[in-house]
Amino acid sequence: MGDKMISGRAAAFAVAVSFAVGIVGSLAIRPPPEVVTSSAGSTQAASEVRIRWHLPVAFGTNRPALGDNILYVTKAIARTSGGAIQLMPSEPGKMVPPFSITDAVREGKVSAGYTWIGYDQGKIPASPLIAAVPFGMEPWEFMAWWYEADGRELAVELSHRYNTHPAPPEIDVVTIYRGVVPFILLQLLGLAIIFNWKNLVTWLPAQAYG
Repeated sequence: MGDKMISGRAAAFAVAVSFAVGIVGSLAIRPPPEVVTSSAGSTQAASEVRIRWHLPVAFGTNRPALGDNILYVTKAIARTSGGAIQLMPSEPGKMVPPFSITDAVREGKVSAGYTWIGYDQGKIPASPLIAAVPFGMEPWEFMAWWYEADGRELAVELSHRYNTHPAPPEIDVVTIYRGVVPFILLQLLGLAIIFNWKNLVTWLPAQAYG
């Protein structure tokens, strides 16, 4: 078995398995977010709080990558401001329906919200252009357009027409590439395991295709 060439089908299966291992592993090793609450910190720190907003969110904060990002944002804002600014996420539907967050901000019902701007396509037709829609620009292309080709200015102009202001995270290219390192390492680990124990790859195709 060790001297036989791996078929194209088995190789494709190996790549798929390593990709899945990378995704699951990178999510598994991601540090758990810490929620910033109004009771956090000492009495002295609490007395220095200048802004405390309840923040309606469009995605459940228990959803990896999509929903828990806001927990990292609130923690970073609290840390950077020395505790003066505290944002407390409110799960979808508790304060505002997920698809109505932008309307609630525009009408002054809430001070801020966390949502996907593409949901506002009915009111802002150009919003999908700045919402990183599927099959659109790659992340590095989007970042280059956002920071170097007036993408951010376009988003601000569109939002100001509707009495809102976008607040995307300030992320540099180094941070983006640093974030994918665990994913790539786990993919390489998965490939190494598969190529050293080829039976793991060929067993399922053999059962499925004979």
